[in-house]
Amino acid sequence: MSSPSIMGERKRMGWGPSLLLILTVAAGWALPPGIAAQTPDRHTVILRGVPVTEALAHVASVTGMDLLFGSEVAEASGDEEIFCRLEGATAEAILECVVRGAGLDFYRLSSGTYVVIARPEDAPAYGTLVGVVTDGWSGQPLPNAQVEFADVRRPTRSNPAGLFAVPALLPGRHQVMISAPGYRSQVMAVDVPPRGEARVTFALEAQPFRARPLVVDGISAGRGSLVGRGGSTLDRQALLDSGEGAGGFSRALLRMPGVVPRPLLSDVLIQGGGAGEQQLRLDGAPVYNPLAVEGLLGTFSPLALERVTVRKAGFPARHGSAISGILDFEHANGAREGFGSEVQIDPFNLNGRITIPLTREQDPQGGLMIAGRRTLWGLAPTTSLERALREWNQVDPLLTAALRHQAPDGAEPPVSEAVVYQDHGHGSELQSSDLHVAARIPTGPGRSLRASIYGGSNEVSTRTLAAGHHEGAPDADRIMVAQDAYDWTNLAGQIRHDALLGSRSAGGIQLRGSRHVFRSGFQMVTDGADLMGPGTQGLPGAEATLLGRLGTRPAFSDRTGMTEVAGELTLERVLGPGHQLHLTLEGVRSEATVSLQEGLFPDLHTRAAHTRVALATEDRWSRGGWTLEGGLRTTWLPGTDGLWAEPRGSVELQGENRSLGAYGVRFAGGVFRQYVNQLELANPGPSALVPSVRFWLPVEEGVAPPRAAHLALEATLAPTQEWEVRGEVYGKRTRDLPEIDYATLLLGGWSEERVDPSFLVESTRGSTVGMGVRFRRSGDQVRIQAGYDATRSRRIFPSRFGGEAVPDPGDAPHRGLIRVEAAPRPDLLLRARGTGVWGRSWAFRRAYYDLLTVHEPRPELGVGRPGDQTLPPLLELDLGASWSLRRGETGVELSADLLNVLNRRNVLDYGLRRRSEDQAGYDLLPRFLTGFTPAISIRAVF
Repeated sequence: MSSPSIMGERKRMGWGPSLLLILTVAAGWALPPGIAAQTPDRHTVILRGVPVTEALAHVASVTGMDLLFGSEVAEASGDEEIFCRLEGATAEAILECVVRGAGLDFYRLSSGTYVVIARPEDAPAYGTLVGVVTDGWSGQPLPNAQVEFADVRRPTRSNPAGLFAVPALLPGRHQVMISAPGYRSQVMAVDVPPRGEARVTFALEAQPFRARPLVVDGISAGRGSLVGRGGSTLDRQALLDSGEGAGGFSRALLRMPGVVPRPLLSDVLIQGGGAGEQQLRLDGAPVYNPLAVEGLLGTFSPLALERVTVRKAGFPARHGSAISGILDFEHANGAREGFGSEVQIDPFNLNGRITIPLTREQDPQGGLMIAGRRTLWGLAPTTSLERALREWNQVDPLLTAALRHQAPDGAEPPVSEAVVYQDHGHGSELQSSDLHVAARIPTGPGRSLRASIYGGSNEVSTRTLAAGHHEGAPDADRIMVAQDAYDWTNLAGQIRHDALLGSRSAGGIQLRGSRHVFRSGFQMVTDGADLMGPGTQGLPGAEATLLGRLGTRPAFSDRTGMTEVAGELTLERVLGPGHQLHLTLEGVRSEATVSLQEGLFPDLHTRAAHTRVALATEDRWSRGGWTLEGGLRTTWLPGTDGLWAEPRGSVELQGENRSLGAYGVRFAGGVFRQYVNQLELANPGPSALVPSVRFWLPVEEGVAPPRAAHLALEATLAPTQEWEVRGEVYGKRTRDLPEIDYATLLLGGWSEERVDPSFLVESTRGSTVGMGVRFRRSGDQVRIQAGYDATRSRRIFPSRFGGEAVPDPGDAPHRGLIRVEAAPRPDLLLRARGTGVWGRSWAFRRAYYDLLTVHEPRPELGVGRPGDQTLPPLLELDLGASWSLRRGETGVELSADLLNVLNRRNVLDYGLRRRSEDQAGYDLLPRFLTGFTPAISIRAVF
């Protein structure tokens, strides 16, 4: 046996001493006993073969702790020798290492003295601390708040209901610090009784602008920081920022790495995935096909929301199943002292909110929130958006000709692909509204009931009167009237009860459900220009005649519906210091219907439904700065191949280095499936505003659920309080992801009343690799954020594009962001944001790729495959300013924003027009996104 030694060296700045220590240890215990490294709070001690009493004496000497032990300790330990190595550890952690190795135990008196005892049964009666962490103003529970102890117990975190429990605390007074991103840390002295419970509510106060982080990404660095575990979070204030939250969440989400909103209807795509590879949830209930037009007309009222979390590659098993990720929105519940109200108005929307307290003596943090939103299009249409709708609604000659070829012979005159359609009349209607009701009701100490319901309605319709001209001809040779309408309705609700179950467990039960219906219709009629010839009433008369004909024709009527109800049980159990187990049991019933009638496609009616049961198990173990997590999500789907397993795991490291600063690293991976698939059917309408009709089909018998394998690495470095760098690298491989089989769909020929959904789709494969980086500097008056994202996402459609890999429809290969905010005065905020997207590869209208060349190759069009032609860069610069005034509980904020201030003509996509009847060449017809848009917003709180 080697001679006993106690080794260490005092820490200093730089790498030299650390390297010297490593070399000395490797050389064979060269340092003499009694040398120990320490800082005022952290110490480094290495003990090898040291007798127990000598080791205890040395610990007391090095750490300065008041330590007592008697002769019975030496008798109980006998000849036991201590082997213990700790670097940068606390005094209590070092003592714990020594006594554990000797089979001893210790406790701490309220005076701060530590007493080492010979037998564990001599230990005092432990107590428990249970508590809830809330937003001090709203009463909203704060999940993932960090709970730390001054006497150096390992930290814990609050659960999604804001609850936490810390068992096995020594009786006496403890200093507890609660911290959460965007809030001031709170320190409180708590007396824990022996064999009892101390119950405390921590109400945190939000930080002012200069210190408030707007984005909490995946891994965050530093003491009291949030480990997002595969997620990025925006708080309510970020969603309310003028020019972003006012009209929709998509602009605010631009700040997150790996998140890209698509132009026009503003789908939010996560890390190179498609719109059908992710799920949007509100308080856990799915919301299908949310509408957001150019980030100006949004999905939800921002006043109704507390936060949104984007769960990305490698998210834990308990959060559910999705190929790419999940958008989790949470309602605010409005709990606060007294009644409150809030109103926000901008050129696009009117938002309002009322809060009512619901309090009990045991828990004053109950409340009721009612919020709503209504677009103002009918009162004052926004000029820039109306102009953009006219652009998007322009008539496409190729699609017009394709539709007319579908008409019965002789029903209408043939249509040329060389016609230029000039707009002679256009009308658009945009209506969007939503209503939110959410409540938190305290039901006892450590118990609460939360319920919410959301209803949303969105309507978009356009009518176009266009005259067709051949190139160089001053007079029109045909006239056309087309109208299309789209209607979305969503209803979602949930009720959940959370409770602490003793000192080590917390549980919850939730019932939720949602219903989505989408209806669309398209009609078009054309005729020769003789309707406007001599002896007629001109253009108004021609329009009236064509509208009369339009009324006699059947509407192209499509309808899709999706219903889902679910129940969920959750249980969290503390198994020991830093060791937690999480269980989730979920049962889901999903039903979908699809009805397509009277269009380019044959009539189609189909229905799909299933019931599934899922069990998610997660084991999380934390030690020092390390956290290991393993999880398994198992889903039973009747009629398929039994159980579908989704193993997932991650390893995290957080710490501080004197040279580098605070840091955090997370590596995660696993298998991800989804059991309800989104399909997109290209809209063939030549003036269609909405590019595709979406519907959802639950996985049924004989169909394998789509599968993705994820690997993700996230890292954060904060060398100072002002500077922070975040980065992520990820890779995904997908298979069995369904897409519409257009060749089969256009052939039709089925006679059954209900078509088997599997008959209409084909399975695709794909892969995605990407990276993202964000730099942030937060000073007292200026905050700067810059970022870059790169993705390469490819998909193989077996029956299209030669079976070769092509870019995914949502692929945005390169994206840049820079954001500057300055507060020259406490009541004034100036901001500027620049964004750019390069390399968009589905350059033509979606219907060109999906429909025009399915049965007949047309190389003369030059459409080719996605990626053969790319769109110009999408660049935008926005400027804004906000002024606020607060008097007690009353405040007002006035904001002015200049969106796309340079009025850049960003291209949405291309169409084609034949140059003339005698020439085979085709010219590009671009459609443009919104140009310069000024916006003034007023928000009042009272």
